[in-house]
Amino acid sequence: MDVRIELRRSDGASLAMGDGTDWHLPVPDTEGMARLNLTLSTSPRVLADGSALVSKRVDEADRTVRAEYGGRDNAAARAQAVAFFNPKHSFEMHVEAMGRRRWCAGELEAFECPFQHERMATEFTFTLLCPDPFWRSEDRNEHPFGDASPMFGFPYVSHARETLPGDVRRPVGSLASKSVYDGVNTVWNSGDVAAPYLVRIDALGEIVNPCISKGGKRVCVQATLTAGQTLLIDFEGRMASVTVDGRNVIHRCTRDSSFTGMRMGTGPNPFAFSCDNPANRSLARVSVLFNKRYLGV
Repeated sequence: MDVRIELRRSDGASLAMGDGTDWHLPVPDTEGMARLNLTLSTSPRVLADGSALVSKRVDEADRTVRAEYGGRDNAAARAQAVAFFNPKHSFEMHVEAMGRRRWCAGELEAFECPFQHERMATEFTFTLLCPDPFWRSEDRNEHPFGDASPMFGFPYVSHARETLPGDVRRPVGSLASKSVYDGVNTVWNSGDVAAPYLVRIDALGEIVNPCISKGGKRVCVQATLTAGQTLLIDFEGRMASVTVDGRNVIHRCTRDSSFTGMRMGTGPNPFAFSCDNPANRSLARVSVLFNKRYLGV
């Protein structure tokens, strides 16, 4: 089975292993690619036999990989590995196997590169501790609001141009499509579990008091966005954040704003965008961005 792993360090350095590289991966020694640690809490029943389930949780995950060097310069390979696995940095592990490409983030928990005879292959073993136990999709899955409706000229689009006064040139032909923007979008999460996400609102004109809602919950910001400004509503961190061009504006959220009921579950997730000047709603470029979460590779 062809497996390729690329480790990316927080300072930009990277190390590739597996298919197409000099670092070979013995697959039986690659652990934790589809293993979850579960914690179940129960409480004894008072008036009946057995116990009742109180809670269940997916714990942090350890992921271990062993690699062997297949090149000629074992000494240089060992020096490269020892220097790369610096515990002062954070790591991302990107895995490609069986047609899937997924990644996880973690901290270096263990690393070993034993001395070998100079004619024996250099090998190392490392373990990443991943506080988030789920694997993520490689693509960002950006879902912009709005759609295009075919018009009379679709699919026959003329690329001929005519010259207007002032040497201005424009296409000649029938209208192919028009933008349809109703402020509503359904985002499909085809991952295995619920996923955090980011809402980005780029203002192309004046937007008064933008508001994003989902499943009866909403986050509304009492502010006026002008052309060129970007509002980010971030549900991906440990604490939700709301910023305009990098400036914290979470204190401008309305009292009925909710940051706990906006999870993106698996399947369809309907979102809606509104503002206090609906005539300018189409001047807000709204997108939902997220990485799908998976139980394994």
